[in-house]
Amino acid sequence: MLWANPKGKEKLAFIASSLYIFSCWWGAAFALSIPVVLAARDHEHDLTIYNTAAGNHGLSVGPDLVGCIAAVLALGQFCVRLPHVSRKVQLERESVY
Repeated sequence: MLWANPKGKEKLAFIASSLYIFSCWWGAAFALSIPVVLAARDHEHDLTIYNTAAGNHGLSVGPDLVGCIAAVLALGQFCVRLPHVSRKVQLERESVY
């Protein structure tokens, strides 16, 4: 990404940055898939994903209700902001910067 952007290869820079973000998410998901969240000296007192999870009601309401509300808000924000960021920025020749 750092190599492609100054050379004007914007699509390659976008793909590289997208792959970087995806690999960060994948790494975080892989790290969270390990069952021990916080290890203790005595392994019977470890905090695992099983004994630190929320209750069944919270796990069912969270993705359904809160997830839908968050998705609607994110989509609304995207629709409001898209016209402002969809065009390229053109610098003037005699710019201060």
